[in-house]
Amino acid sequence: SMAPMVVDTAVGVLAGLTAVGMTKPKHLGQATKIGGGLLTLVAAGAYCGLCRLSPGTDQVALGGAGLACWVCLLSMNYWDNSRGELAPRWRALGVGNLSFLDEFLLSLHPVALATALAGLIGGLCGPVVAMVLLFPAATVAAIVLFGRPASYPGSARVRRIERLPKWPVCKASVEPGWVFAEAEESHSVTEHLVDNGHKLRGEPAGRQIWHFDPTRTKQTKLPFHAGDNPNSADLLFRRERITHWKAKGGSVPKAQSTPSTDPREAARRGVEFYSMLQCEDGHWAGDYGGPMFLMPGMVITWYVTGRSEAMLSPAATRAMSVYIRNHQQVDGGWGTHIESPSTMFGSTLNYVALRLLGAPADDEACVRGRDFIREHGGALYTSSWAKLWLCVLGVMDWRGPNP
Repeated sequence: SMAPMVVDTAVGVLAGLTAVGMTKPKHLGQATKIGGGLLTLVAAGAYCGLCRLSPGTDQVALGGAGLACWVCLLSMNYWDNSRGELAPRWRALGVGNLSFLDEFLLSLHPVALATALAGLIGGLCGPVVAMVLLFPAATVAAIVLFGRPASYPGSARVRRIERLPKWPVCKASVEPGWVFAEAEESHSVTEHLVDNGHKLRGEPAGRQIWHFDPTRTKQTKLPFHAGDNPNSADLLFRRERITHWKAKGGSVPKAQSTPSTDPREAARRGVEFYSMLQCEDGHWAGDYGGPMFLMPGMVITWYVTGRSEAMLSPAATRAMSVYIRNHQQVDGGWGTHIESPSTMFGSTLNYVALRLLGAPADDEACVRGRDFIREHGGALYTSSWAKLWLCVLGVMDWRGPNP
């Protein structure tokens, strides 16, 4: 009779859906959510359905499913490691890339769990009772898997982003007046700007800040193009240090000098060059401007706490706006860091920051950024960190980033 076989197949399908929900098939691929699920449903359904083809196979199915259950439970804790660390070591595919064989092997996790559920519950309770028991769990799994994600848009990217970062020729430039201060001077500047009667108690050595001096308006604007050098403070910082070096009577090596073939002369010129950039307390300053996801958090904090000029001056907000515009890429998005292709993480945060800094919705940069975000599914598909800031801002419900 075909009826028992159909019932067992239905049990397999329900068990497959439940297993897929328990093992998160989105780990199997970035673009599709149902590839691993379909494989699981077919394998589990066929397994359970074929168990009725000959007498006595229910006991075999029960034993095999029990063994599969144990194997699955033992390996389940290593799911992420298998996907993210072990698989690339099996073959030299590069970090984050899995071959078809890797994805097939990883799909055996839900297959094993599905056969275990179907075999154990069906063998102990019978197929009809198994259907009743598995139906609620399978329904919940189906809703979670095939519905629009509210908090889990996917795990780590299985395949690398194929697009490369590309920036348009920069048109925006920071206004003259920005001055570099380090060590003790940086403490004095901060205490003057905050002016709350308190002294900074931290170690000044190695501290660096930029502050705006309206009397320095005769500075020459420096060009900036992220495609040539994405580190936005390089030219500004070198100009500041060289100006300071000249004020002390130092000489500047000729930029177009002929390279020396003498090792001693080459070393001497290298020492001269880095001596110009050395700060007064002996350290060499470094620009921590790589991440594109840090400054937006500060902008959001400034906005929700009242937009105090003591926290961010008008000059600072104008400079931040220039910075965001200069790092927007040709596709309209922003990267996670200054050399990254556009991502939903960087794009969502920097778009929000640009709006909070005063850019209107119909601003060209905002329109392009909004288009990129919408083309990639909307802010619902950004990272948990970005969702946290959206909740702080009040534009996303706190259920959004709930793990």
